[in-house]
This record gives sequence, C-alpha cells and structure tokens, in this order.
Amino acid sequence: MPAPVKQCPGEFSPEIQQLLHDNADRAQWKEHPCALCGQFVNAELKFSKWLPLRHWPSVNYAALRNKAAQKKARPTPTPKPVLQP
Repeated sequence: MPAPVKQCPGEFSPEIQQLLHDNADRAQWKEHPCALCGQFVNAELKFSKWLPLRHWPSVNYAALRNKAAQKKARPTPTPKPVLQP
C-alpha cells in the first residue's frame, strides 16, 4: 500500500487556539477542525502553541461498523433447488 504523498502542515484558527489555552484540561481531548484542510483532529501542545496532530487529508478513513450492522448487511443465502430425476 503506497504511503500518502503529503501531510497537512496543520494549524488551528485563533478561536480554537483561545479555547484550548483557556480550557486545556478538557478541550484538548476533543477533535477540532484543522484551519487548512478542515479535517477533525486532536490537539497537542508544542512550544506554547496548540497544533493539530499529524494528519493526511488525502486519506479517507472508513467508519467502523458494529456487529449488528454487519449482520444486517450480509445477504441471506438462497436455498439451492433440488433436482429430481
């Protein structure tokens, strides 16, 4: 599987930067939109500035499905016709 070509340099908007500075203990655990690509990512504090974690906007992550949804998605097997001589 080839690696994605380019990672987003990533930065948050000034509003999100202020939110993270004011309430770092709770806000850092929530995913916030990247100001450059719009992908929702977690934050980390580096050199007194909140930055998004490394992310690649070209990668589409598949949503996880639960077991009930997987069972519903499976087609029911059709019985094979019985041949009589």
